[in-house]
Amino acid sequence: FTHAPVRTVCIIGGSEGATLREVLKHEPERIVMIDIDEELVELCKTHLASWSQGAYEDPRVDLKFMDGRKFLEETQETFDAIFVDISDPLEGRPSTPLFTRNFYDTVSRRLAPEGCVVVQSETLNPVRIEPHARIYNTMLPIFPFVRPYSYMSHSFHEIYSFILGSKAHDPAELGVASRLGERGFGLRYYSEELHRGMYHLPSYIREAYEQFKQPITDEDVVYYPDKE
Repeated sequence: FTHAPVRTVCIIGGSEGATLREVLKHEPERIVMIDIDEELVELCKTHLASWSQGAYEDPRVDLKFMDGRKFLEETQETFDAIFVDISDPLEGRPSTPLFTRNFYDTVSRRLAPEGCVVVQSETLNPVRIEPHARIYNTMLPIFPFVRPYSYMSHSFHEIYSFILGSKAHDPAELGVASRLGERGFGLRYYSEELHRGMYHLPSYIREAYEQFKQPITDEDVVYYPDKE
């Protein structure tokens, strides 16, 4: 909505197909979806079909099973939007290298001049806020506009977050009413009113950005903290 029209999209992760389903509502010309786990995608197609709602059968979707970082490092294609819809960074897991400055540098090179990226940026629970804060500070020098926002994850009973990095437009300053009204998107969460307030975060999060400034690198990764 803040970077329309979006013609080319890359989704990294998102095996259940819900992100893909929603992206298709915006009628892009091409979507490249990269997932490292073919077996999981096939299981989701069978057992979570209500999430993807046939999105995998759309001819605009180019589905590849490989490491998402490797794909972006090797491709010469650029995208209007990149979605990094991956699992938490845990020791020894393939998602961990996709939270580093090295990776976000690659993402920036693969974005079109007015492109944007949104990343899954972990819980906003005050006692486990460090990974989110470090992701924010890692992206901050790379993208002209870096805007975190929150959402209630009912599945995990916590407030989680995304961070949107944009090369040309500040999403917090853009109106989306006209685009929301273009056609029936069937949205149950996002709205013009929500957009106006979603980038305003509690003070403790801003304080965490000052406390945890160390960027994430291939040599200094971040792990999701134990919930116990």
